Amino acid sequence: LLGICAAVHFSPVPEVSTDASREPAVPAAAAFGQRKAFVVEYLLGFCILFSQTSIWTYLPVRLARAPFMLDDRQLALMAFVFLLGAVSASLTICVTRNDLSRSAISLFFGCAAVGALMTGTFNLYAIAGGLAVFTVGSFALQAMLSRRLTVRAGAATPRIFAAYMSMYYMGGSA
Repeated sequence: LLGICAAVHFSPVPEVSTDASREPAVPAAAAFGQRKAFVVEYLLGFCILFSQTSIWTYLPVRLARAPFMLDDRQLALMAFVFLLGAVSASLTICVTRNDLSRSAISLFFGCAAVGALMTGTFNLYAIAGGLAVFTVGSFALQAMLSRRLTVRAGAATPRIFAAYMSMYYMGGSA
């Protein structure tokens, strides 16, 4: 995941056009770099849902055992943290004001990574906080990648986005 995020960080940032009807001209030399950027973002999409599914599957099992011994109702209450992700995904583009830069991607990845690390502690409050930070970061990262793909793809958006979503859901299946 770190390697793929580094590749996204160093991939070309798509230019946001204010004129929706204008199709950006892509020279042949730049087309190869664009294809590489798509593949890297597809792989990060795979990793995003893979990590979400992994944490949300493993964590309840861990918290049901010693030293936590949470019952079913307490574990179900932790699922409300997932709603933070749904809110963060819809607000991501508004908050970043269409900033598709490397620093925005790095910020969201950092949130997901730090949150995931916090879920490995033995303090229930740190685990809950880590789960919240991870969920917000991963949902925001997915929203940002979706927007980057849409901007970069131009007229090929449906095809490019379908490939991205396929990789995203393969990550969840894996």
